[in-house]
Amino acid sequence: MPALVETAVVRRHDPSSGDWAEVRSDGRRIVVASGGTGNRLDPGRRVRRSGWEIRRIGDQLELLSTWPVPELVTHRIGEHVAQLGDDVARAGGTPDQDLAAVTDAVAALLDEGGPAGPAPLDALLWARAYPLLRVPIEQGAHLDAVPVALDQVLRAADARRAARRAFGRVTRPLVRALATSLLPAPDGRVPFEPALLALMASPWCEPEQLTELLGRQPHRPGAVAFDVGEVDRARSMFEGVSSRRIATRLGRALTEPDGLRTLATDLATWVPPSSEPRPGPARPARAPAAVLAPPARTDVPLRHPPALQAVDGLEVGHRRLVLPRTADELVEWGAVLDNCLGGFRHAVAAERTHVLGVVVGGRLRWAVEVTRAGVLRQFEGAGNRQAPEHVAQPVLAALRSHGIVRADGRRGYSLMAPR
Repeated sequence: MPALVETAVVRRHDPSSGDWAEVRSDGRRIVVASGGTGNRLDPGRRVRRSGWEIRRIGDQLELLSTWPVPELVTHRIGEHVAQLGDDVARAGGTPDQDLAAVTDAVAALLDEGGPAGPAPLDALLWARAYPLLRVPIEQGAHLDAVPVALDQVLRAADARRAARRAFGRVTRPLVRALATSLLPAPDGRVPFEPALLALMASPWCEPEQLTELLGRQPHRPGAVAFDVGEVDRARSMFEGVSSRRIATRLGRALTEPDGLRTLATDLATWVPPSSEPRPGPARPARAPAAVLAPPARTDVPLRHPPALQAVDGLEVGHRRLVLPRTADELVEWGAVLDNCLGGFRHAVAAERTHVLGVVVGGRLRWAVEVTRAGVLRQFEGAGNRQAPEHVAQPVLAALRSHGIVRADGRRGYSLMAPR
């Protein structure tokens, strides 16, 4: 087997700032990396800031983040392409020109036959990774990320196969409704919410009811990001409920102004009913009562470590750090930020993790999760959007100076979902 030859597609370095960005290809994969250079001990040392790969596996395309941890990130193609453009610009390159070179390299990797032409890099990657998005992209859809819960559905070759994957049954109206629900709105946003809510209802509703759900336009697309956890949680919550009531409840969630946010709050606060003991001979307990401890209460004042208490109310520029008083307050935070912070309340009450808020002008703008080991896991705002670095870095510096954060473990995508 002949050796693979790696070629440089893009190589940029700004000596004044030390920023660098490079893209390499060996015919099987495309490797992207960026970072900075120099410190007081070794001015020529390269320090990586991000790294990811574009891979072709059979007919599938995948993005793999290689920094700071290995992670499959195909569902965040738009974010990574936008970040590459920013990295190239910081390193002194020309984003349009350099991204066009990367696009041609990707087209060669995918056997698309020569230069990709005017198609943007992100559109080429989206269409190859998720065939069900090809028509929306051709109609001008702009995507940053797609819901992980729809990953396998969107990878189907056509709407019929997607309907079978999603709902386990196929009718012509259902197939047409699924394909139509993914067409972009006038602002270019793809409303994924009808498909996600149809997934929630699919075990309990008939194709006609699912078709009706898919035909509804969400009042405010993108207001809430439902993840795999919310879909599974909804299916459990709706067990035993009549299909008509489920369809009505989810239909209102799509069309009412605060419907999606209310649904997200309901999912976060729902507690599964305890199973009733069945009649029969008594059995010995499997574990002592002390081992089977009940969940931590969430309506009592939280206990925060001294280091966290020291930053409660700390001013960082024009931003202020705050701590939740009770774990149930996280449900309110989740409603303000349009995410599922309420699902963290049991973990926070049990001190398995810590959450802080960042307030601007008296309003909560971002939430921060820090593990007990001092790893910053999340720094996100409304709709699970990452905080920009000019916001995150000063806060991160303050938390480091107080010994709260020891490492930055952010992975760059939403984790604000029930655990």
